[in-house]
Amino acid sequence: MAEATITPPPPTRQSTIERQPGPALPEMAIEIACPLNRNLLWGPRNIVLRGRWDSHNLTPGDQSQAGLLKMPVLPGIQLRLDARNRRATMTDPLADDENRSLLNEANAVHEAVFGSRFSPWNEVVYEDMSDDALATWMYWMMRAVNAGNARVLDGRIPQREQDIRRTLPGAVIVKKFQDSAEQYANSQTREAAAALDTQE
Repeated sequence: MAEATITPPPPTRQSTIERQPGPALPEMAIEIACPLNRNLLWGPRNIVLRGRWDSHNLTPGDQSQAGLLKMPVLPGIQLRLDARNRRATMTDPLADDENRSLLNEANAVHEAVFGSRFSPWNEVVYEDMSDDALATWMYWMMRAVNAGNARVLDGRIPQREQDIRRTLPGAVIVKKFQDSAEQYANSQTREAAAALDTQE
């Protein structure tokens, strides 16, 4: 819980390229829910996402365990991918009005144990996603679920990388954290070149 003040990422910039609709897939959504109340390093943006927190998952012998036993169950960051509309969102259920009392209760415990309070994220939206971005999100959602670090909320997450490649043939999947910035930059360069070609 000491990591609850994670800074949310900025949304991606809007592309100037008019894209065709994405693959006709149902929306898929997951909640970050790692073992032992851990957070998750999210590969597509190379950021840390807060995971679901439950006192039953505390590590035995944790020095702050006694105080944290009073912490209510807290939902993790939720990721939703709408491939058809080329849109993805990161949402924090703790930002919902209906969870205001839950947030206040959690902050009371957090302040008593760690001496600080935390704030939920505002929703982060990614629009007009390229095939590369869609495929990369599908891959990392699949990876998180298969590793037991997330649970499925809606839709059907791809079971294998081959399933993603059949859905989005030719798309580049970013698999390594350190490759993310470079490969996304290359993708944007390809798009910019394509835009110039259409203007000639």
